[in-house]
Amino acid sequence: MAELANILVPLGVCVVLPVLIVWLTTRNSIISNKLRAQIILEAIKNNPSIDPKELAEMFKPAQKNEKEIMHKRLQRGTICSVLGLSGIAGALIISSFGLFTSGDLMMMIFLSIIVLAVGIGALVTFFYQRKHISNNEQPVEK
Repeated sequence: MAELANILVPLGVCVVLPVLIVWLTTRNSIISNKLRAQIILEAIKNNPSIDPKELAEMFKPAQKNEKEIMHKRLQRGTICSVLGLSGIAGALIISSFGLFTSGDLMMMIFLSIIVLAVGIGALVTFFYQRKHISNNEQPVEK
């Protein structure tokens, strides 16, 4: 029974979970598009004088600007970096008490390093993009 669990848990996490996440996000976007189309069609049926193009523009999802994207990237980078560092620190503290086996601690450190790398990558992207945007905003002298 334990061997079966050792096979099914990684399979569920590595295969089923990503497929489920993609399916849910795709399904939600399809449902929201159908709902948006229904609202536009009902509005046109109830009031034929409404311009369909204007109505479609009103129901178009809002686009994020560069500052919002950069703010999210900074937030994600900070959170992931702090979580990665705290995971590594927690693993070192736990190892000093000898509460877990070395394999468990290595797995915890490995996962914390992955989270830390994601955070550092997001922060590097944020700072590079900020530098790139600030260089583009300066007037170019001829």
